[in-house]
Formats: sequence, structure tokens, C-alpha cells
Amino acid sequence: MMQNDELDFVHLHVHSEYSLVDGIIRVNELVDLSVEHGYHSIALTDLTNLFGLLEFYRSSRAKGLKPIIGSEVNVAKDSDSLVAPIVLLAKNKQGYINLTKLVSKAYVEGQIKGQPVVLF
Repeated sequence: MMQNDELDFVHLHVHSEYSLVDGIIRVNELVDLSVEHGYHSIALTDLTNLFGLLEFYRSSRAKGLKPIIGSEVNVAKDSDSLVAPIVLLAKNKQGYINLTKLVSKAYVEGQIKGQPVVLF
């Protein structure tokens, strides 16, 4: 990450070690580097999961960083449609509740070719 002294910028699409295919950074390293580079906030948007949420939230708050909770989920109209990724961010407690429901729904109701998908 670059030094962030002059620009108020927030990364809103970050995968951690909990995105098994796309992420390698450990949550605590992500938080430490964000603080080191002067960020005030960062989003964690792992692939269709919230596994790192608690660790991310606690670590961020302890170091004065505002955590933004999110997830990248795949969406499709139906099981025959193209699947497209979308990043969802929780604005507040209700947004978090909705996000957990969508992630769960993707695993329970929307499997396409073995991948969790939110059908709409």
C-alpha cells in the first residue's frame, strides 16, 4: 500500500486469508499495514464469507481504524444465467444482518457448479 498523507482514500474491496483463492494477507497484517500507511478506515470483503469479521473488527477498533464490514458475493438471475460478482458493504447493524442473510442464502439456496450464489 502507498503512504496516504494527503488523500482521504478507503479501500472498499479487500480479500484476506479467508478468501481461499484470492487472498493471502492475514487480517492482523492488513490492519497493521493500513494504520502504518495512514488509512483511517478499510473494508474487508472476503469471498462469500464473514469468517474474518470478528478478528478484523476487534483488531481495527483496537488500533483506531474504522472497520467496514462487507463481502464479495456472486449473483445470478437463475441457475442458467451468467454469474457476476458484486461487493456488498454493511452501512449499519441492519446492513450487517442483511449481509449475513445473503451470505447464508448463497450457500443454502444458490449453489451453481459448486459455488455459492445469491439468486435474485
